[in-house]
Amino acid sequence: MEPKNLIAIEHWKNGAIEELGAARSLLEAGHYRQSLFWSHLAAEKALKAHVIAKGIAPLEFIHSDASHIWPTLIWNQCRPWCLIS
Repeated sequence: MEPKNLIAIEHWKNGAIEELGAARSLLEAGHYRQSLFWSHLAAEKALKAHVIAKGIAPLEFIHSDASHIWPTLIWNQCRPWCLIS
């Protein structure tokens, strides 16, 4: 794996961990909607790390202006293994 991919994986993974910590703090304080937002952000960052690690999408695609369509790419890649039809 290329060094730049390893750096990107760490970046997204660490970001996900930080966002999840914020979500937990907000949840404990009773801020449920805000906690959900940060949890969602943590999930996106963790998924980006996973996508880069598995080589499903190139690093450049994850960071491009077209990144808003990457969930469709991921869905098309994993669909045969999903339990949802």
